[in-house]
Parts: sequence; C-alpha cells; structure tokens
Amino acid sequence: MFKIQLSLLIISIVLYKNDAIDYRYHNYSEMTSILQDLASRYPSKASLVEIGKSQGGKSLLAMALSAYAPNQHVLLRPEVKYIGNIHGNEVVGLE
Repeated sequence: MFKIQLSLLIISIVLYKNDAIDYRYHNYSEMTSILQDLASRYPSKASLVEIGKSQGGKSLLAMALSAYAPNQHVLLRPEVKYIGNIHGNEVVGLE
C-alpha cells in the first residue's frame, strides 16, 4: 500500500513541477484551474471528471492519474482511490 501511495505522490510531483505551485491557500477557482491545466497538459496520464455538485452548486471534481490511459482499467492491476476533505470532521489539509 505504501509503495502505491508513494508512486501516486511521485507521479503528482512529476506531472506538476514544484516551482510552478504557489505554496499558499488556493481558492476554488484557482484549484479548479490547476486541475484543468494538469488534465489538458497530460491527457494520456490524467483525467478530470465531475462527480457531483456541492450544496453551493460548485462542481465536485475527481482526477484519475495513471501510467496507462487514466480511464482504462487494466485487469489484475491494483488501483487506489484517495479521498480527502469529503466531510467536515475528516480534515487532511486546507486543500
């Protein structure tokens, strides 16, 4: 499990250079823009989908990252789903 999490972290870092990220709180519009930018820059590795709407009507977004096509499930290849900040009492960070 740790190897998979580490792999996802490395993929995220490789896909989006550290110097391109402004290390401060990003609002909804900025985060949406960053995710859309990643998906458009790396369409063979990243896919952004809307999984619903918030109480305020904002899109709830999910990003799939993969060494293969991000929407392609490879038989017998393990997959990981990482979720954060879904409920108010499950804080994993500000963003």
